[in-house]
Amino acid sequence: MAGEKHTIRIGTENEEARAFMAGVYEKTIKEPVCTVKVNAAGQLGCRATPVSNAGSPALFAQLRREHAQVRYQQHEINQLASELQSLRREMRTRR
Repeated sequence: MAGEKHTIRIGTENEEARAFMAGVYEKTIKEPVCTVKVNAAGQLGCRATPVSNAGSPALFAQLRREHAQVRYQQHEINQLASELQSLRREMRTRR
């Protein structure tokens, strides 16, 4: 558009319904990172989230819940592994 400097425009407004970019999904990038957002005009931007040393109580609560879930899942895995070992021993004795 006239008067725009250092701007890249791709596609035609109200004609394109989707956009794809190859080579970005599941690619690791170096910190710091930010969340990419798109405004109603289609402009991309991002703002780094400030990191607080104090930590968020909601984040700590979520981490505690996730940690408890991981411990429970590990307990289930250990039980299944024990059952599998018992079944293997039983099969060996039946041969």
